[in-house]
Amino acid sequence: MPRKKEKEDRNYAKAVCKCTPPSVIRASPKTLERRNIMCDDCMENFAPEESA
Repeated sequence: MPRKKEKEDRNYAKAVCKCTPPSVIRASPKTLERRNIMCDDCMENFAPEESA
């Protein structure tokens, strides 16, 4: 009997760029930690959104 595929963990973090208003992406915290993801409009890296 085939095993049921486990549901992927989608604990994505919100990241924003420096645009006004900022563009928003969601990526895994590990991806944001390991890679620089750049906005093509403001040419700044996306960074995790800071809590208020």
